[in-house]
Amino acid sequence: PFFQHEHQQGEFDVISCSNRRVVVHDARMKPDMRHMFMNHHDFAFDEAFSEKVDNDEVYARTAKGLVESTLEGRCCTVMMYGQTGSGKTYTMSAVYERVAADLFAGAEGRLVTASFVELSGDKCFDMLHAGEPCNLTQAGDGSVHPFPCVEVQVKDPSDLLALINLATKLRATAATGVHDQSSRSHAVCRIFVEGHGGSAKGGPEGNLTLVDLAGSEHRVDSSEHNPERRKEGAKINASLAALKDCIRAASSGAKFVAFRQNRLTQILRGCFSRLDRHQTVVIATVSPSSKDTEHSMNTLRHACIMDGQGEQKSGNSAHVAGGVVTKETLGEIDVTKIAREKRAAAKANAGQPDEWGKPQAPPAHQLKQSNTAARASLDRKAMRALPQRIQEALVAARAEWGSDRQRARIGRAGLVPQAPASPSPSGAAAVASPAKAEEAKPNAVRALGNDALTAAVEGAGEEGARAFELFTLLVSQGRHAHDWRKNDLRIINNCIVPAMFGEGETIDWRNPACALDELDMLLKAAGKEVKEAGPRCQAAAAAAAPPSTS
Repeated sequence: PFFQHEHQQGEFDVISCSNRRVVVHDARMKPDMRHMFMNHHDFAFDEAFSEKVDNDEVYARTAKGLVESTLEGRCCTVMMYGQTGSGKTYTMSAVYERVAADLFAGAEGRLVTASFVELSGDKCFDMLHAGEPCNLTQAGDGSVHPFPCVEVQVKDPSDLLALINLATKLRATAATGVHDQSSRSHAVCRIFVEGHGGSAKGGPEGNLTLVDLAGSEHRVDSSEHNPERRKEGAKINASLAALKDCIRAASSGAKFVAFRQNRLTQILRGCFSRLDRHQTVVIATVSPSSKDTEHSMNTLRHACIMDGQGEQKSGNSAHVAGGVVTKETLGEIDVTKIAREKRAAAKANAGQPDEWGKPQAPPAHQLKQSNTAARASLDRKAMRALPQRIQEALVAARAEWGSDRQRARIGRAGLVPQAPASPSPSGAAAVASPAKAEEAKPNAVRALGNDALTAAVEGAGEEGARAFELFTLLVSQGRHAHDWRKNDLRIINNCIVPAMFGEGETIDWRNPACALDELDMLLKAAGKEVKEAGPRCQAAAAAAAPPSTS
């Protein structure tokens, strides 16, 4: 809405809504600084809401249909987009409440889980795990998921809202010249609903993604920011620019959409896919104040592109245009006379003039720190405020390294419990001479009785011998026996995995934790062969080393 303090500052309302249309009244002046005119920019959308419309009506006409589609097993996205301080987080908070109620009303006892991450620049943080960093992993079907992250089963609307409330308290916010608690990151809440009949019958899993984007900022918004806020603003604008690029490419039917250029566009990849596009609703929020006219028109123009109306250019300019423009002449004004009157009034009311060269005190908001510095204490307080049941579920989820449902979505192997490596006797150390070790490795490979593996290892030379040594260590002593590096897993992937488990098998060696999970699953699936190979690998490793000396 248009606030009273904006009216006291001399601003006026420049936006009107009617019949699914938004009109921005842009007051302008000709170069002679005397003749005034106004451009009325008319934008058409599927829905348009004035400040008099309540949250129930906004939800019913935007996101409610996506909740129903999620319950039917589809993937849907609700996205809040707009400038800083335009009411995105306020509107999304109302959407959270109504989504929770409708979701459980139609879930019919099916399993519902939720996760909540924050995107800041090129980093992703898990808000349900005290802001711990997590990765974005691409699944076999092309979708992108945060992994590993905390995903908690929720049993009723209050559980879901309690988790969302905890996450939003930890989300990065800071005081700026525009807003006392301005969001400095993108918040992504994902809610998964088990398919009809349960996962055993293979019903499609529904997914609803609720995205509260950080607000775009122009130079005038950041004029009073400190260096930290300006860096945050630059990251926010860069991610929003990447999002706009992807939206333009998708709306124009481009063969390639550069979604990999930013974390935000990676996690929203489904919204740009031509093959399996998610149902997406974009709620664009604008400020009606005259000082935000440029912001509002920029938001609405890009909302037109998101709506599939295409992209328009203003003449030869690179700036995005949009909406039907009607020009109205308003008359003349003597700007010089008005300026002189204001200057005279200011002198009369100013009292004693300020001293020249006296440094001005920084704005009060620059002295306030972001809440990320106190995230650990905020998490402890928020955890204590949770109901006992959801608190226990969250603690249990944090203790896991990703859930089985997450691994199923991205095609990762399940975790296999491994006993820690048994320590060597006190004071004893085993040292193998290079000559004996090199002689024992080919014999150890042949001991496994796998001709393809023998050929692969011997054909790869020193790298193959090293790969077999590491694979032997994994089979005989488990994943905790070695500090695994990417190169270790790379040579295992190249030399061992295709020969041992088939040509089509690979592991994601660039992500060591996931690669070890996949090796655990492959070894477990091999069954009897692995059980027999384990003792042989252990014996081969023992044969490669001389007796230990104290």
